[in-house]
Amino acid sequence: MISLSFGVDMKIKIPGEMTVLEMRQCIIEQLFVLSDDFNIKHVRGINLYVTPTDGKGGEVKCIDKAGKEVTIMESEGVHLSSTDIYGL
Repeated sequence: MISLSFGVDMKIKIPGEMTVLEMRQCIIEQLFVLSDDFNIKHVRGINLYVTPTDGKGGEVKCIDKAGKEVTIMESEGVHLSSTDIYGL
């Protein structure tokens, strides 16, 4: 069951444990719903909270290559291709 709540901000909830690939597909599908069903063409920012698990429901920490715990990941947005940048 995926639920949407409306207001100034919009929340998309995707319950249950799944693989990262399955979660990615759920997120993409919900963005299609925003666009196709609700005619939303632009959005500003997103906060995505995930709980990493071991595949059996147990929570695990996200650890970087240096052994430090990672609690925040930031994105600068879409990475444009040379074609997009230079109009090729």
